[in-house]
Amino acid sequence: MTPNVTRIAKTKYGVSVAADESCRSLADAKEIVKRQLADVINIKLAKVGVLGALEIIDFAKVSGLDLMICDIIDLDTPLLLSEDPVFEGYEVSGPTYKFTNARGHGGFLHWDNITWFIALLVW
Repeated sequence: MTPNVTRIAKTKYGVSVAADESCRSLADAKEIVKRQLADVINIKLAKVGVLGALEIIDFAKVSGLDLMICDIIDLDTPLLLSEDPVFEGYEVSGPTYKFTNARGHGGFLHWDNITWFIALLVW
């Protein structure tokens, strides 16, 4: 990631650059701001923990960075899977998600499609 990529993406294409796996600590967040490497930070709780996440959130807010989930919602996960494990609850049409007004999130898991994945995690 370089400052040029972030600047060109934003000014020429109107696209924000997110620091995803590259933000593993408050020090990383500070470096991202200092070098203008991204407009958005995606905090990984498994990597920074809850207290680390809270520190990064506070820092990002005063630094003018957007945060995934708080400011921008990341809904591409089903696009990365061969089959979406959730049925009902929403419809996808290109970049548009239409959510139902069902109780809760309105979605249900295809348990047969994800049983192998759960078994792999437990193993």
